[in-house]
Amino acid sequence: MLTEKKNYDFDRVIDRHGSGCTKFDRLKNFFGKENLTPMWIADMDFPVCPEITEALRRRIDHPIYGYSLPDEGYWGSIISWLHRRHDWEVGRHELTFVPGVVKGIAFAINFFSQRGDKILIQPPVYHPFKRVIEGNGRVVLPAPLVLDDETHTFSMDLDALEELVARERPRLMILCNPHNPVGLQWSREVLGRIGTIARRNGVVVISDEIHGDLVLYGRPHYPFAACGEDAEAVAVTFGAPSKTFNIPGLVSSWCVVKNP
Repeated sequence: MLTEKKNYDFDRVIDRHGSGCTKFDRLKNFFGKENLTPMWIADMDFPVCPEITEALRRRIDHPIYGYSLPDEGYWGSIISWLHRRHDWEVGRHELTFVPGVVKGIAFAINFFSQRGDKILIQPPVYHPFKRVIEGNGRVVLPAPLVLDDETHTFSMDLDALEELVARERPRLMILCNPHNPVGLQWSREVLGRIGTIARRNGVVVISDEIHGDLVLYGRPHYPFAACGEDAEAVAVTFGAPSKTFNIPGLVSSWCVVKNP
């Protein structure tokens, strides 16, 4: 556990070519060129903090890599992190492992909806949302964010959202909290209103909170499920240490459901 502030290495330049790194080693396949700056995948080129490397090394030193289970320390670290960082109380019985957030979203789509059902997303948004909806035989229902041409900022029109949900009757909504790519941190009030709209209309809200730890200037991240009884009742929340600690290659994500 990281219990104190330390100085980490953010200055060393590491060549990731030839390491199986998607964003460098697939440039030519995707774009036809290799000499490009890869801004297309959200991982960082900083070395992983030594505490993580040491924990992995201790496990690797055991010579058998058979079928494995997360131990109690795994669950406890997630519960503690959500409590300390986001003031969100989560019980062990409300928490499960998923092999990646997008895979978890696919599981939720198949559990809570049927082929042909509508699923609401808020473009411009993380492109795999559309792919995973359509790939599982569901229909994308767009509810675009509103761009202010003067301030060049996006916002959510909650009245329009409520009208759309009541009219089109989506089975699910995929919420990006914070929003990727526009970087919005939704307020507690906005998230609470989404919860009320969703519960009133029988909509399950999948909340992708993988970027929830990457907040600036002391601003809090509000977990959707912690923003009122309505939100808690309809929320399926996904998160991971992937973005926070730059370890997406470990494919270790979690899901919280407060209202089974």
